[in-house]
Amino acid sequence: GALSPHAPLSSRSGAEEALGRTDTTTRHVQDIGGSNFAMGQPPLLVLVAVWWVSAIFAVITSKACLSQGLLPLHLCAVQLFAGAVLCRLALVLRQEPHALNGGASLVHGIAITYSAAFLCTNLAFSLSSTPFVETIKAAEPLSTCLLAALWLRELERPAAYLALLPIMLGVGLASHSADGAYRRDALLATLASNFGFSARAVLAKRLRLERPQSFCARSDLVLFYHVNRLGLLFMLPVVAIYDAYRALAASAVPVEPRTLSAGVLALMFAANGACFTVYNGASFAVLSCVSANSHAVLNLLRRVVIISTTAAVFSIHISVWNAAGIAVALIGGLLYAQVKQAETTSGRLLDMMALSTPARLDKLRLV
Repeated sequence: GALSPHAPLSSRSGAEEALGRTDTTTRHVQDIGGSNFAMGQPPLLVLVAVWWVSAIFAVITSKACLSQGLLPLHLCAVQLFAGAVLCRLALVLRQEPHALNGGASLVHGIAITYSAAFLCTNLAFSLSSTPFVETIKAAEPLSTCLLAALWLRELERPAAYLALLPIMLGVGLASHSADGAYRRDALLATLASNFGFSARAVLAKRLRLERPQSFCARSDLVLFYHVNRLGLLFMLPVVAIYDAYRALAASAVPVEPRTLSAGVLALMFAANGACFTVYNGASFAVLSCVSANSHAVLNLLRRVVIISTTAAVFSIHISVWNAAGIAVALIGGLLYAQVKQAETTSGRLLDMMALSTPARLDKLRLV
């Protein structure tokens, strides 16, 4: 009665629709035309290490670029360009089809929300310290629950909402900084990035549910390529308009002095773009090996590593209130992931029981 991961895609998607849910684990172990990140990839521990290390270097180089006067808008364009080029190279080497053959409006929506989210993240990094921004970003489950309820009509169980309370408390505690790292505009920019990334996740889920036959729904790599490519196309006109404004009003817009040579700065841009792409690609690869909830836990641990590392690298003082807020927010995130894991496990058990009934088996034969 269980669905085989190697069954035809049409029968799996139809059965999933009949069950009223999508099995995330089954979706990520699909091997369709060699389009999954999981094919021939390194062991999980190696992937996690690459994910975390590249994330650390991406954050450090982002802060370094922003400190040299590079605007968040330009940094975002560099990151999207690097992501599009490297993903296209990977697709060519793998000889993988990557046409935008379905769900174009959803992919465009994912690209807009994704690029806007990273723009807000870079803006937040330019306005405040990395530990503060990463702590506020730990509250992303709040915005995800809200958008899922509004767009997908998905409501969580009471236990999941209760698990969000420590996250809100921790974010509130971490917002009181003893060294002046807190700024209201940095808080708003980080919260906006949370909503952007949550919207991207919700739209990606809709893409897989509504357009399961499209290459973007089948392959995270293809989706990541188009999201970076389209995000860059959306970002370039904004960059051009802003640069034109700066050129016309050069006397009114202050330019921060740069302490690094143009060559060193170019190398830093290239390193940041490469780390940005590897970091996101490794995150997708890890997600193809583990459940979404395990990925959420690893992502929270990644934030701990980034907060600790950047605080040491940039000599950032973390007060007692900051440390308490970070700990409480991360504990809340772990609790939320555990609640979601329990829901996923119970849901699969119910699916197996439902599939064993003759009525449900007849329904599956018709799809």
